[in-house]
Amino acid sequence: MLGRAVDGRPVAASEISRLRLANASVNETRQLLKHGRGNVDVDVQATHNESTWRTKAARTFRLERERKAKVPWNAFAQRAPYSAAAASVFGAGNCGEHTSTTSVYHSRRLAPDEEVHYVSDPAAGHAWAEGRVPHAPTAEQPERTVVMDAWAAGPAVLASDGRFAKRRDGLETTLHFNAETGRDARMTANDLVLEARSAGPAEIARRVQSEAGPTARFAAFIDSVLPSGVGHWREQHVLDGNFSQRVKGKLAAPADRPQIRGLAVRVAEQLGVPPQQRSAEAQRIIEAAYAMLPDW
Repeated sequence: MLGRAVDGRPVAASEISRLRLANASVNETRQLLKHGRGNVDVDVQATHNESTWRTKAARTFRLERERKAKVPWNAFAQRAPYSAAAASVFGAGNCGEHTSTTSVYHSRRLAPDEEVHYVSDPAAGHAWAEGRVPHAPTAEQPERTVVMDAWAAGPAVLASDGRFAKRRDGLETTLHFNAETGRDARMTANDLVLEARSAGPAEIARRVQSEAGPTARFAAFIDSVLPSGVGHWREQHVLDGNFSQRVKGKLAAPADRPQIRGLAVRVAEQLGVPPQQRSAEAQRIIEAAYAMLPDW
């Protein structure tokens, strides 16, 4: 919010609560997939490839359960709860698993006029979730669409500020939920999680280890001597680079500090901070905003 205010484009009051709810969903997904991303170099290295093996185990489990339930391959709304459940049980995933998890569980935070969409950019090879207000005018959509990319670094943001989401041409919606259909998806996912965990932690560990055979370990060794491994992504940030650079420059400029502090106090007020605490909170907001921005 402070970044937008510093950039001369304050967030509309109507979108503040939606951003906060979306950010809660982003954090929830990251907590559920606590072992990290299976295809991002920093997570693969930090977990000594366990995030990759857990992602593969999640996909194997998902396919088994989909086949057992005879879910059609192109029934994407039916498949999303299986992906979310598997990723939650094994605690890892790529962008697809992060997106399915966010899409399924954010549905409980939707207002009656909202939808959550599983969105992909085929050209970039990436997917993320979006909270949308489908009946809003087309011209308003970039400022009313909230991007939830738990796979990328950073918080929930408006589409107009997103690195992948800013350019709307070519984006595809694979599925979407509203509050009602999302409830059914969550029930399916929760049932699958309970089923998987009823087998006990030893079975989960066995499945992870089954993905870490000699071939996988050799591939992991090769990955370890390369800058980002074979087929791994460097960590991406959710924010558009130009927006980030503008804001970071203004936050670092001494001449702008009084104005920025005033904007931060206003943000604290919008967030419901009591008057007597706003000055102290403003400094924390400034520090958090600066730390959130990518270095590039």
